[in-house]
Amino acid sequence: MTTLTPLLGILLLNASLLLNASLQTSDSHGRDFEEVKAYEVVRPVRLHAVRKRDTEHLRPESIKYAMTVGGRDIEMHLEKNNELLPNDYTETIYQEDGTRVTTTPTDIDHCYYHGSILDDSQSSVSISTCDGLKGYFRTSEQRYLIEPLSGGDEGDHAVTTFDDRKSPPAMCGVTNTSWSEDFEPPTSRSRSRSAGLSILHQQKYLELVIVVDNRAFQKRNRDLQKIRERTFEIVNFVNLAYKPLTTFVALVGLEIWSIKDLISVTPPAGANLNAFMGWRNSDLAKRKKHDNAHLISGINFEGSTVGLAYIGTLCSGHSVGVVQDHTERAIAVGATLAHEMGHNLGMNHDDSSACPCSGDSCIMAPALR
Repeated sequence: MTTLTPLLGILLLNASLLLNASLQTSDSHGRDFEEVKAYEVVRPVRLHAVRKRDTEHLRPESIKYAMTVGGRDIEMHLEKNNELLPNDYTETIYQEDGTRVTTTPTDIDHCYYHGSILDDSQSSVSISTCDGLKGYFRTSEQRYLIEPLSGGDEGDHAVTTFDDRKSPPAMCGVTNTSWSEDFEPPTSRSRSRSAGLSILHQQKYLELVIVVDNRAFQKRNRDLQKIRERTFEIVNFVNLAYKPLTTFVALVGLEIWSIKDLISVTPPAGANLNAFMGWRNSDLAKRKKHDNAHLISGINFEGSTVGLAYIGTLCSGHSVGVVQDHTERAIAVGATLAHEMGHNLGMNHDDSSACPCSGDSCIMAPALR
């Protein structure tokens, strides 16, 4: 599998406006959804589904839904995100005696889709159909969240816009000077512009491992299936975020600290980041091939911080980030992770590096207002 190179981090730093234009949300997303007061009830109508002939593929490869949102009739076209989970995907849990158990599950219900809205070139969709329609979609006019209320994929669903929020913004803990001391900022390195543009347009793959700490596991009632579904929904959204940069994020591993945390997890996000980086290099990297690892933690980070990552460190031992499981909305946690991964790739906040954001909710904004 072709993975990302250090040069791509430089390119992504310069291409962050492209990412901002395609996915307008940041790592302050999440807490904003918890005080939603109003939602619209919609009832999707399944128009068409295409299935593979063999019986292993229970979910359709493509599917279309019609619905009316905000007085506008839309037709959503979805394609299964088959590359979300590569063949070498593994899951790791721990037994009571500390024994690590790693498996390649064969019973995964793959119900994760990307798509678009018919006749809307600015649209994008990240949806799971596991139990009704749940996820994110964007039209040229607005951004929405959808989740089922009852009756499966053709039952009642609640649709909210990103404007229906009242809570204060959450923050990324990265400062504009928080480079790892072992690495010079990517912008100081000299590269060929023509070579850079060539790489930018080539298909690239980033192999990601997600680690779920014990508090986050407890929050989901120690239910492995719920953790799995939530993680897939998070990474499916991250995958959507990086599509405009021809960068595919594949989930190669999910590790759950099911008995106890393997590092000291504390409220200071910086301490967690350093501890997780050390564990990743001394343990995880020796047994699982990957490009990037993120810890999803159930602890409340200090202040309004919900995420932290090293900048410009993708192809190194510092290619890690930590994200607080700060909301029930998996999409919001996915947006936080996409933001922190952007830091790993070399992007700084949009209020720095001569990279302004024209809106109030770009992917690399330090906070969402």
